[in-house]
Amino acid sequence: SQKISVTQGAPTYEISYTTSNGKILPIEFQWYHFRADVVSHEYVDGKGVITFDRPIEYIAADTFADCTTLTSITIPKSVTDCDGSIYGCTNLESIYGPYASEDKRSLIINGELSIFAPKGVTEYTIPEGVTSVGVGVFYKCSNLKKINIPDSVIEIKDSAFRECTALQSLIIPESVTTIPFAAIKGCVSLSNFDIPDGVTKIESYAFWDCKSLTSINIPANIVSIGYAAFYQCSSLTSVNCKPINPPTLDDFAFHYNAF
Repeated sequence: SQKISVTQGAPTYEISYTTSNGKILPIEFQWYHFRADVVSHEYVDGKGVITFDRPIEYIAADTFADCTTLTSITIPKSVTDCDGSIYGCTNLESIYGPYASEDKRSLIINGELSIFAPKGVTEYTIPEGVTSVGVGVFYKCSNLKKINIPDSVIEIKDSAFRECTALQSLIIPESVTTIPFAAIKGCVSLSNFDIPDGVTKIESYAFWDCKSLTSINIPANIVSIGYAAFYQCSSLTSVNCKPINPPTLDDFAFHYNAF
């Protein structure tokens, strides 16, 4: 096992986890990952334990990204922000702690779906009451074919569904007003997608490399389409633009399309 020691204070809080190979996660934690110092990190008796010198409230983006041996994780009650901290963890099967959903697949903090455990899931229904889909929550969930989103969701964050390469069905609620940065980028199996009428902005890289997308309707309320938003949508043959005043287009918004 690996152990990291510091001299400050007595340990007061922990994140625990399990791995498929029974080994410690090979991660070099820095202060900015948790805004707390790691007192120790070891894997003992079938469980990894990261111990801190203070209760942690924050887990930085990418902290556990692409930890492919991670199978479960327990997030303590003190954590209130872990946007984008876990993605690409293809063997993550269970999430524990006070913010875990009933099925142990989602971590929901203050209405935001912050972490998803994708192992073995091909269709997932986001729990009712969720208002925001966090940064990169479904990023690289390559087995998901369908994601059901409740009407309670009013916000989709950056890279939320990025590189869900098997995704074939995705319906965004009408209450969502922005398709954000790289939200649906690389969803190469998605052939149909309806942009909700309430959307006013499509941000950069939103649909980049959606190779199976054949047509798109631009709703009447759209005012801007970002850089390379539909770049390399190589099957895209039809764009129906409904706004009376054409939206502003950044460079390469429609580039390497079929038309």
